[in-house]
Amino acid sequence: RYRLVWARFVLKTRLYAENQLDDETVEFFCGAIEEWRLQIGLTDPFSLMGHSYGGYTSIQYLRTKNPPVKKLYLLSPAGMTYQDESVMEK
Repeated sequence: RYRLVWARFVLKTRLYAENQLDDETVEFFCGAIEEWRLQIGLTDPFSLMGHSYGGYTSIQYLRTKNPPVKKLYLLSPAGMTYQDESVMEK
């Protein structure tokens, strides 16, 4: 079992507050997760859980990297609204 914990992102907090989460910022965080996954050799389907900004990042990670995720758990995801359910169709 693995747990990747990033305690409070100062940069992301500022960018999120200023509504500046562009493709480069998403790639920075999602790329770091994917690099970590590959470095530890995690190739089997796994469960992914994200809380707050981690929930937002988890969704972006699924959309941009297509990792072998079997289940996604979102706990109070930041930036999600009721209308965003179409994102969860995957």
